[in-house]
Amino acid sequence: MLHALVDMISLYYRYAGYCAWRGVLNFAENEDSGTIQGIRRAYPDLGRCLYFEISPQTHCVLYELLNRRMNWLWYVNQPEPEMKVRLLSN
Repeated sequence: MLHALVDMISLYYRYAGYCAWRGVLNFAENEDSGTIQGIRRAYPDLGRCLYFEISPQTHCVLYELLNRRMNWLWYVNQPEPEMKVRLLSN
């Protein structure tokens, strides 16, 4: 059964060549901080568009969510990591 499951997973999933980090910056209560002011200077249209930053072997996406929060995603190209199968049971 386990081998069938692993075989089935390998049919549908494959490494895309990058890993992604994601976060949400909540600046609703601290809009005047130096960090937020710097972000607003660097990305003056934040809240009206998506920003893409592209560099060799990496890129990121920034956009404002509702309630004064900014979603960020950072993609890093890297070799495929070694995957270890781990089963958990109760």
